[in-house]
Amino acid sequence: MKPTLVATHPSTLSQLFEHERKGSIHSQWPETFNHLMRDALPTINGDKHRKIRKIMNPLFIPNAALNERFDVVMDCTQKLFATLAEHTLANQHNADDFVQLRPQALSWAFDIILSVVFPKGMIDSTTHQSLASNFHLWVKGFVDMNVANLDNPESLLGQAMIGKQNLIEIFTELTLECIDQYNAKTLDPKCTMFKLLNAVNIIHNGQMIKIDHEQNDAAGQKVELTMEEVADNLTLLVSAGHDTTASSCCNIAYCLQKYGDNEFVQQLKHDLQLLDAKNELFEFDTISNHEALDHFVKEVFRCYPTVTFLQKRFVNDCVINGYTVEKGNTMMVNWNMMNQCDEMFEDPLVFDPLRWAQNPISKKEYYPFGLGSKKCVGWKLAYLELKVLTAMFCTQYDYELDPNRVEKGINLLSFMDVHGKFASLKKSD
Repeated sequence: MKPTLVATHPSTLSQLFEHERKGSIHSQWPETFNHLMRDALPTINGDKHRKIRKIMNPLFIPNAALNERFDVVMDCTQKLFATLAEHTLANQHNADDFVQLRPQALSWAFDIILSVVFPKGMIDSTTHQSLASNFHLWVKGFVDMNVANLDNPESLLGQAMIGKQNLIEIFTELTLECIDQYNAKTLDPKCTMFKLLNAVNIIHNGQMIKIDHEQNDAAGQKVELTMEEVADNLTLLVSAGHDTTASSCCNIAYCLQKYGDNEFVQQLKHDLQLLDAKNELFEFDTISNHEALDHFVKEVFRCYPTVTFLQKRFVNDCVINGYTVEKGNTMMVNWNMMNQCDEMFEDPLVFDPLRWAQNPISKKEYYPFGLGSKKCVGWKLAYLELKVLTAMFCTQYDYELDPNRVEKGINLLSFMDVHGKFASLKKSD
């Protein structure tokens, strides 16, 4: 067995991404992941990768697409804080009067991605609960590495496979409902599904589904997908669109309190409060273009990455930093070590958002969401969500965290959970 190499320097990472772009390197997952992700894997590796990214990128990357869904981000974030305040009030006479943030953050990020992808009103409370419970089953399966448990309903992996099948069935029904609305010209054109259906032909049960594409679109330009591929990729999209974002929500809350005396953080809060007083803060352009907000969120990502490592498998011989890495080798990308590289970051162990203003890091050296064709398709949406969240923490709510209950967990993903008390700073009418 060949040893696993470890990438700890940004120059190595940039070369890895370049070789991956050319198809010489693939992401490597445990065998159990291959079963859990099934037909979503071509989104990461394989022949359909470029086709699927060609569909997905225009749905999430352009500012115009994000601006269309800014109201969704605002509504869900306001709901999150209102829920936290309500739970804090309900707990005030309990022995434990703190509220656990992560479950609420998961619900917040889950609601946002579902509301972005599907039209308003399509997902009722029953479907929402079914999606949430089956996602919970599915995600737990990623910690069970014993492939022999695939058909064991008593194991985490076996339960995850049941949850996965349920998700496929739910997303299939939702897709068929979206197609009916699309053909009837009643599907909301701002939702992701409308734009997805504009770009694909779908085969279901061996037959092509009738989709009345806009007349100006040539049928030959459509990407052909099976319904299983659509449902599997929706599962991956919704999962990736909320789990790591929920972790970052907890990281934001933690950093705002831990580094509350930091001069940059204090100035950020002051600037945001001035904008809020003029009713100019919670607008898409203000949030998107606020550089200090951007610097703060980037520093949180750097110091508290939600993905700890990735493994890459060489399917061809490649040259990395002058050394030939033979086909069949594996290289692990360690994000924590990358983010603490003193050749790229001065005083890397210091939390300093100002570093992003004084010495901007090249996009070819630092990429928390990946690079090029493998970059997270929802990275701009995640930034928008977390900038809105930070602004809300700084201007709308007062909170304190329990310093004795900061829970951390690390495997493929890294997450932090905190417990706090939350109260609105605004007086109700």
